[in-house]
Amino acid sequence: MIGLQESGITPRRQRAAEQRLMRTMNARAQIRRIVIDVCTRDNVTVSDIIGHSHKKRFTLPRHEIWWRVYDETGLSMPDIACRFGRSDHTTIKHGIEAHERRMGLGIWEMRAKL
Repeated sequence: MIGLQESGITPRRQRAAEQRLMRTMNARAQIRRIVIDVCTRDNVTVSDIIGHSHKKRFTLPRHEIWWRVYDETGLSMPDIACRFGRSDHTTIKHGIEAHERRMGLGIWEMRAKL
């Protein structure tokens, strides 16, 4: 049997891989909770959120979900885009910024000053 050192995997790399796996598993559960919360409150379906409709009835909750996922999970915008079936992270960035403007949060300006 080959040990971790012999296989080229150091204990540090092993721990990092395990931590990434745990973040992914935790993120999946958090995303599910966020989507269910917003969909239930706004009376929309998951298909409406995943879909590409530009109707305000669907885009507002979609943007809120993306913002909450970004804020609560720490996932990158490309990861969020992939999980929601979007081809580009800039769509997610636009949705997050639009939600923040609507809510008067101005988080992008605060982050830029940090």
